[in-house]
Amino acid sequence: MIESFDPEAIVFQSGADSLVGDKLGCFNLSIRGHGECLKFMKTFNLPLILLGGGGYTMRNVARCWAYETAVVLGKEDQLADALPPHAYYEYYGKDYRLHYDRDLEPARARPDRNDRARLEEIRGRVFERLATLGAPPSVPVQERPEDALNPSVKEEDPDVRPRMWDASLGVDEDGDGREDKPARHEGAAAGGAGGGGGGDEVQGENGGPGAAEGMETDG
Repeated sequence: MIESFDPEAIVFQSGADSLVGDKLGCFNLSIRGHGECLKFMKTFNLPLILLGGGGYTMRNVARCWAYETAVVLGKEDQLADALPPHAYYEYYGKDYRLHYDRDLEPARARPDRNDRARLEEIRGRVFERLATLGAPPSVPVQERPEDALNPSVKEEDPDVRPRMWDASLGVDEDGDGREDKPARHEGAAAGGAGGGGGGDEVQGENGGPGAAEGMETDG
């Protein structure tokens, strides 16, 4: 699989529900057997991210992850099997050891029914499917945009509204859509106040002459 996919890094999820005696899992792995998988992945000398995962018998999850932390650091041989006294020491009875075995979990241990022929059959199917994948996936090389290479190019602030100019709309440089000259009705009012009216026509509601245009004064 490593040759087929050629990864740049490995994310290893250390699910502990495969340990013997797990409340939900149905496997029989020992802590050492679980750690052998991690040791194997380390042999590829790729960046490795080690994550936790499942596991529902908490004392065994803690045992497993303590051991595999030592494995990833290359110090598993320095761990003593006898657990040191600590605040949760009583959780690890009867034997208070790091590496428990099936005798400690007799009610949940399951017989190994995986015969060698069946395992080889599964392994063969996996390799057949890997052979159909072809070359490892890759990403084509692309040119960087100019602003990624030129520090003088400034990025636009997404919180600042761009300034626009449209002569047909009379929008000023501030982009507020308002003109600085007075409106038409303001000019008409100023002309009327001067007494002459300036010959301005009073427009009706529908754009025609207003009622005042044809009015006669009595007397």
